[in-house]
Amino acid sequence: MNNKVKLVLFGITTWLVPFVASIFFFDSQTHKLLIDWYLFHSIMIVLGSSVAAFLLVKYFEGVDTDFVKQGITVGAVWLLINWALDIAILIPMMSIDIPGYFMQIGLGYVVAPAMSISMAVAIDNARKKIN
Repeated sequence: MNNKVKLVLFGITTWLVPFVASIFFFDSQTHKLLIDWYLFHSIMIVLGSSVAAFLLVKYFEGVDTDFVKQGITVGAVWLLINWALDIAILIPMMSIDIPGYFMQIGLGYVVAPAMSISMAVAIDNARKKIN
């Protein structure tokens, strides 16, 4: 699979998996959360981060050079994809304003570039030691 296609599909997947999982934590009749908000938020962070970590490993399997540049690109693109999907789908569902969204949810997505850049630097450093 082409790295550009992987970049976008994996970015969408980092959003889609937690979104689909979150459905199971809401009452289908009342649309109310079935568990404590803080527990729900923690579960979503762990799930989203785990999915992103797995997909970053898979993404970097197809990268041979410019690891740090790729890490920055992946992190930025996934961040923008997650924000765009939240703005298009989640914010209207939650009836939350943009500042409230970023305080409660949006800033959490900054973990994507933090993870991708860290992974890229680690790969780059390991490659330099081998060579």
